[in-house]
Amino acid sequence: MDTIAAIATPLGEGGISIIRVSGTSAIDVANKLSNIDLNQIPARKMTLGYVVNKGKKLDQVLWVVMPGPKSYTGEDVVEIHCHGGLKVSELVLEAVIEAGARLAEPGEFSKRAFLNGKIDLAQAEAIIDVIRARTDTSLRVAFRALEGELSETIEEIRDKLLKILATLEASIDYPDDVDEPDVDDLQNQMIKMHEDIDALIASFIKGKSLREGYLVAIVGRPNVGKSSLLNQLAKEERAIVTDIPGTTRDVVEVEINVSGVSVIFADTAGLRETDDPVESIGVGKSREYVKKSDLCLWVIDSSEPLTDEDYRIAELLKDKSVLILLNKQDKPSKVDATDLATLNLESKLLPISLTEGTGVNEFMLELEKQIGFSGYETMEEVLVTRVRHKKALEKARMSLEYAIENVASAPLDLLTVDLRQAYSALGEITGHVVTEDILDRIFEEFCLGK
Repeated sequence: MDTIAAIATPLGEGGISIIRVSGTSAIDVANKLSNIDLNQIPARKMTLGYVVNKGKKLDQVLWVVMPGPKSYTGEDVVEIHCHGGLKVSELVLEAVIEAGARLAEPGEFSKRAFLNGKIDLAQAEAIIDVIRARTDTSLRVAFRALEGELSETIEEIRDKLLKILATLEASIDYPDDVDEPDVDDLQNQMIKMHEDIDALIASFIKGKSLREGYLVAIVGRPNVGKSSLLNQLAKEERAIVTDIPGTTRDVVEVEINVSGVSVIFADTAGLRETDDPVESIGVGKSREYVKKSDLCLWVIDSSEPLTDEDYRIAELLKDKSVLILLNKQDKPSKVDATDLATLNLESKLLPISLTEGTGVNEFMLELEKQIGFSGYETMEEVLVTRVRHKKALEKARMSLEYAIENVASAPLDLLTVDLRQAYSALGEITGHVVTEDILDRIFEEFCLGK
């Protein structure tokens, strides 16, 4: 492969900047810019020197040479540790490119690590999840995937499938020498694998929340306490609170760690009919957030009777997961259980008073139950965090279901077709079966230099 280079550290001012070079000519390219012979310095140890371009010293640096295959990419890698200024980093990178390297594409170093067998595809995806982790728990889950925990689980199932396939094909090819496998034993093995795949698919709800965060939309009529709720959750004044209906015109988001999961609370504009063009835009955004949210917190002013707007909101939320907060419990209530029953929503009802701060702790405990976060901080199960993995597991499960259903009646050669499809689908997760367009989609998520 050709030699690539990129700045591996964030752009801007800092203590140090690292320019990474990888490829068959990495050492030769770097040697053109070094005042010392990089072939003679100890491998994987920092050596003080200079970057020299066209007879001019650009910077005093630390050179690190990592000959392949014992490097991140599996190729020869050279790292240039220079001072962490924006201009000096750019000048060193430009010199490296002039010396024969080309600018790396996003994620190309990790892509080469995959292509050279240093990591599998699930581990490559876990790299970006480690970088983007927003809580301790999501970082731990991502790091375990990077260590190969998910890959090992997938490979265990693939190994079992391969053993069954080998037994079936031996029986097909050598019917006089190899007995047909016991149908009950075969079915039991496949059922156990089906259960293992089921468990992985079921873990996706947790895994997706940990990786992407959980979106909670705070909705309701104007002036019912939505912004006050957001401010209490954030423990600071993030949203403007006034007695004037329609104060909130845009969505205000606050990210909070709830039992190890990043929960994004979105304070939305009050849902009502309005002639104000600016407020109308805010109401439209509110409806968009309702559609894409994982949970809606509907704040109702219990000191006022339900209005036509409340019933319109109930219609909007009918297909959503909803938690209703009956706010302003410090005032005489004008909403009773009979009124709430007419909303036709299956939802937990929680009384709170944001003015007095009562009921908020109970609400947070209920929130954990609603979205299943309790215990995440000590969770050790293998999680599926990506849609790509879930779809591959679903394909494998479907093929196994066909095999289980027909194991007693179908010819052995037809049975192997279903089992091979399951084997191949699982291979998509680790990259044993992969297309170039899938690789491109995965690695374009990465930053330059990774």
